[in-house]
Amino acid sequence: MTNSPSRYRDPRPASLATIAVLGAGALADAFGLCYLALSPSAQLVPVPFPMLHILLRIATVVVCLHWFDRIYGNLPELNRQPEHQRIWAVLGAIIPPFCFFRPAQIVDEVWRDCKPAGEEDEGLPLIWVWWALLWLAPAIALLSRTSAVTLATFTWHVKSAYAINLAGAIAGIIVVRAVGERQSHAANEFRRMKAAAAVVEARTRRMELLATAAAMQPAQPRVPPVSPTVPLVQANVPAV
Repeated sequence: MTNSPSRYRDPRPASLATIAVLGAGALADAFGLCYLALSPSAQLVPVPFPMLHILLRIATVVVCLHWFDRIYGNLPELNRQPEHQRIWAVLGAIIPPFCFFRPAQIVDEVWRDCKPAGEEDEGLPLIWVWWALLWLAPAIALLSRTSAVTLATFTWHVKSAYAINLAGAIAGIIVVRAVGERQSHAANEFRRMKAAAAVVEARTRRMELLATAAAMQPAQPRVPPVSPTVPLVQANVPAV
């Protein structure tokens, strides 16, 4: 392993911000849907609401782009090799025709690259469902702009767009939370592996230093063992 998570940035703050704006958008969509459903005489929502809805959509785009950049930029710091350059995490969401599929590819790549050890390499289908719902609602809104659409049909289109946006926001919240937590767990696992590798390397280095020191120590000459001297005792024999 050559890389380390020294420049790794925790994706959870960006995930929380993204979940917050998605939740605000879900509440706005739920309000618009309930207002039109519970007020048969109302064909449109109150005037300030569409402007608030547009502001929420702009905030959602900005925060999601930041989240895309954060999770994709963390891959090299986790010793993963991204399939695309980091700039595509942002450009891929705003440049046609890449905006229709590249963000979902990037999130799916992050999901696969951050899989826990021993788990099969499986994607998260909800990522593609989320991105498809995000584009389905604007398509319905464009259909409602045709001159041949009656007011009742227009109201039905608006209700459908609100319902699809609500489903897309819920799917997005689930995806953002799941991917953010998965990458955080992958970072923790990577740190544990680096710590274990550092311990093994330190032990190996210590053993090499001890072996080198033992090889450099001069050999001591071998001294034969000395037998203890036994004094000779003369027997005192009397003369005859």
